[in-house]
Amino acid sequence: MPLAFVIQFAAIGLGLRKDEAFVNLDVAQRRSAELLAGTLHYAVIMLVCTILFFNAGDNGNPAALYILGALAGGDGLADIIGRRFGGGRRFGLSGAEKTVAGSVAMFAGSAILIAALCAVFGTGLNLVTIVILSLIAAVVEAFTPRGLDNYSIALSVFVGILVLSAVAPGLWPHMPLFTL
Repeated sequence: MPLAFVIQFAAIGLGLRKDEAFVNLDVAQRRSAELLAGTLHYAVIMLVCTILFFNAGDNGNPAALYILGALAGGDGLADIIGRRFGGGRRFGLSGAEKTVAGSVAMFAGSAILIAALCAVFGTGLNLVTIVILSLIAAVVEAFTPRGLDNYSIALSVFVGILVLSAVAPGLWPHMPLFTL
């Protein structure tokens, strides 16, 4: 399914296909060319996580759940809450406009969706790990230049998982991290 989204976003964004109903599904109601700027990147990350991490076998490695939870729950909620309740005080790098409310929503949304995904998929809940990786994702998202947050969030959660598995294996006992 993620591959279908990547192809559909790319075709619409490049002007090869028109589908206004699909474009209007985007929360911000952006132009179709802007699908290449954010939503397409999100679909690419979903595809990569699916390929690399959803084949965890008997190990039950929830890496994809953490990465996608931070992206879907955290980044999605950060944008909505930041725009609605963020006020006029903005910060960020390279044109990014972040708010404290958005950053708090990023953390909370990440933690809640990661916990929900882990509960649904039965990987076990380690609340300390969820909080640490959600906090890493929120801090990185807060200082990521505009247009790069989907990649920086996914990469920061991935690196956080690597660090936890090396430094505190009790917080990330799922090995190997991915199987090809």
